[in-house]
Amino acid sequence: MEVVFRNAHISFKDYATMNRKYLLRKQKLRLLLFPILFLVITLANFYNNSEATEQAAGTGVNWLYLAGIVVVFTWVAFSTRRAWRRQYDKTLFLQSPATYTFSDQGVAISSATTQGINAWEVIDTLLLMNELAVLTTRNSTVFFLDFRYLELPATKADFIALVQRHGVIVK
Repeated sequence: MEVVFRNAHISFKDYATMNRKYLLRKQKLRLLLFPILFLVITLANFYNNSEATEQAAGTGVNWLYLAGIVVVFTWVAFSTRRAWRRQYDKTLFLQSPATYTFSDQGVAISSATTQGINAWEVIDTLLLMNELAVLTTRNSTVFFLDFRYLELPATKADFIALVQRHGVIVK
């Protein structure tokens, strides 16, 4: 069976959503480390300074500390989004319509900027995210798929079955 995504392209909003979800899945421990570390430091700071702070002029120093941490986290989040935007704007392949054909021979890609086929042996994982998916390869190529471009009569279940039949890990 052949499964085709015709004239598929990704909007920046979907690209950012997929990147955020991909990052959360791949870097769970690292991403959780910062909020946990922040919480531990904050609680220790409040605990150690609570009596002295109450007796002194107030809790202004603690709130200034918290505000500084919030500003840093906000700056990191916005700079990450700006980096994604620059990457999206530079990658014309993401913006131009492409046709992905999944068959027993592999994955064929056809667009105005790219032509090629990838054998199933190089396909590593498929990460499902509702109506979006990220297909990764062993050579660090990433394909962003949108199930809204899936050509009938094929279904999402048909696509997943085809991918699994060829040994690709589905998460």
